[in-house]
Amino acid sequence: MSKIPLTIILLVSLLFGKLYELPIAGKTFVLFYTDIAILGALAITAIRGRWVVPVSTSLMLWLSFILWASLSIFWAADPLRAAMNAAYLFRAILTLLLSFNDLRWQLDSWRSLTWTLRLFSGILCLQIITSFIQGANELNWQLSFYGLKPFIVTPLGGSNYLAIFLEFAIVYELIVKPRLWFILFFLYCFSLVITLSRGAFAALVIGILFVFLFLLVKGGPNRIKSILNMIFLMFTVVFIISRTTIGNIIFQSFKIVGHTEEVRLNLWGAGLEVWSKTPIIGVGFGNYINYVGMRDAHNTIIEVLVETGLIGIILFLLFFLSLFYYIINLIKKTTQEEQKRLLRAILIGLITTTVHSFVEPFFLSGSSLTWLSIIMSYVYVVSTTCNRKPNQKGIP
Repeated sequence: MSKIPLTIILLVSLLFGKLYELPIAGKTFVLFYTDIAILGALAITAIRGRWVVPVSTSLMLWLSFILWASLSIFWAADPLRAAMNAAYLFRAILTLLLSFNDLRWQLDSWRSLTWTLRLFSGILCLQIITSFIQGANELNWQLSFYGLKPFIVTPLGGSNYLAIFLEFAIVYELIVKPRLWFILFFLYCFSLVITLSRGAFAALVIGILFVFLFLLVKGGPNRIKSILNMIFLMFTVVFIISRTTIGNIIFQSFKIVGHTEEVRLNLWGAGLEVWSKTPIIGVGFGNYINYVGMRDAHNTIIEVLVETGLIGIILFLLFFLSLFYYIINLIKKTTQEEQKRLLRAILIGLITTTVHSFVEPFFLSGSSLTWLSIIMSYVYVVSTTCNRKPNQKGIP
């Protein structure tokens, strides 16, 4: 195995956020801890001399979208903003290549990915719980939905954004079930609850339904037992939460769903009106704020459509469809049960986060793209190692 776990360093560095801010032409150039981690990983990878580039249709589509988004610099109203946002896309590709070249030399890449995700999610949970306690103390425990929610912030982002990472982690633990999964499952659920993200609750329900569907299709007595255990586990979690103060806040928050959804619908309508003026090429990557006055569209699809036009949204959707198709084919192809479980977890986890992205622009930020790239890197590793024997230490 590699002596230095580059993938762990790359992913965990996201949790520490910004390192330095530099004003440039009225904008702020931000240097993240992840940027330093990438530079270090590049140096280590260069010394190793083991650089390999994965080849797949999904990756080519992803590169095509990045190139198209980068070209929007030439017609964007704010080219500097477009360039800075496009830089996040290139950072994601670089992360994918670095993580791929790290994981492919691991004897058990599936175990390396699992513990990398667990370390990332565990630290994130501690940050969320700490911010929750600080917020509750600030309010003297006079808790309310809109009073507490602004306090749930970490260097990685705000509450709704953080919840998406936890959705994936919960689905992952339910399917892979590595050692101590039960304890981490409850930690993730508790942390998700105190983010007060209604979109996350809805997306997670859909994700768990996919898990149930998967278990039903597989069939067999053990699968039926797993479903019953999972149902019992879900009811236990919901019951415990419902008996707490935070549970009451969550249930009350759903009473204002109609108002918040009306705001979102108006925001989406304004975005589509902007898109109708430049439907083919869009207004420029990252330039949504310049036309609508809001930071984002609260919808990944609409934001990509407005900023990159029909060409961009077609490339974007084809990339995700091809990635899902690629994972499904790998599940059928690989003979190692550990790899099958992880691929199933990744597939259903990504479906869950994709559902949530219809109300949050998850796949357009620098940190979420870096996280996604590390997940994708394992998928591409499996495609190169699915026929490798378990005791084989590397790929020549």
